[in-house]
Amino acid sequence: MRRRALLTAAAAGLAAPALLRAAPAPLRFAWWGGAARHGATLKAIALFEQRNPGLKIKAEYMGFNGYLERLTTQVAGRSEPDLMQINWAWLAMFSKRGTGFTDLRPYASAMALDQLGADDLATGVVGGRLNALPVSYSARVMLWNQTSFQRAGLALPGSWDELFASGPAFRARLGDDAFPLDGELYDMILLAQAHVHQKRGMPFIDPRTTRVAMDEEAALDWVQTYRRLIDGHVATPLPLRASLGGAEKPTEQQPDWVNGRWAGNYTRD
Repeated sequence: MRRRALLTAAAAGLAAPALLRAAPAPLRFAWWGGAARHGATLKAIALFEQRNPGLKIKAEYMGFNGYLERLTTQVAGRSEPDLMQINWAWLAMFSKRGTGFTDLRPYASAMALDQLGADDLATGVVGGRLNALPVSYSARVMLWNQTSFQRAGLALPGSWDELFASGPAFRARLGDDAFPLDGELYDMILLAQAHVHQKRGMPFIDPRTTRVAMDEEAALDWVQTYRRLIDGHVATPLPLRASLGGAEKPTEQQPDWVNGRWAGNYTRD
């Protein structure tokens, strides 16, 4: 499953370089990410300001958790940033008919839209208006701490059976608070869905018909797979995560991840 990230221009903001030059105040630019993305983006902003004297960008950045909630509040209060990163799916929420954001097509030459293919541009079109531009496509991957698996006397899982077997082995060899996988509820739901998809060749949504493709038996298998991850000590249970500062607290902020007691994640690349 891929998550598309888009860059949008707010309807109240100024979208294109030709208009940016008339901006009387710093333009607000919001995005989410980790330290690496923040650092790279801030360097890009500094270079932009260097090449465009008189233009200033006000950076508003944070982690992914809470970003949508903050942005939703800002949009509702008409205090949203001029330029913002969003998920592709959020277009349906913020611009149902294509009128929630600036139409970028009139500024095609100034924005060098010819550098993007038609399929890429289509991801940002709503109601015939180009509301956003794609900046990345992200896929989920298995991320492992090999040293933790070595301490448990295990090779990195190469199959679903090996993954499910690693839970009892971690508990027996490293203790009750050691787990092969950590993940927020959404992460583990998607991992369980991936197992059912591979096992049955049946996706949740048929991309051709945009209808639910999973039958009742497969949906039950999905739920049972999630329970197997938790009951089999493969993945950290939500009550444990909640007791450590919040069920949705990011993995990288968990001390047990940092010290290697939680050894893996199913996360965005």
